[in-house]
Amino acid sequence: MTLIINQKVSFEKIFEQNESRMYYHLQCLYIYDPHQEFFMEGLYSMWIAYKKYQPDKGQLSTYFNYHIKNHIIETLRKKTSQ
Repeated sequence: MTLIINQKVSFEKIFEQNESRMYYHLQCLYIYDPHQEFFMEGLYSMWIAYKKYQPDKGQLSTYFNYHIKNHIIETLRKKTSQ
């Protein structure tokens, strides 16, 4: 899904369009998430990416993929190193 924000779109709308993106990354990373802890981390990451997004730098979907995947990996590293 290609989405470039020309006007300010609400985060709720962005979330509806990109919710499956978080499930995709969890599945690709083989993360079993019964309590949706990693899903919430992905949601937080999506919120941060939404706030920091600069349309002239590239597509929002690519930016989301980068942030969500890396944030989930960092969260996993922190949990496994405890």
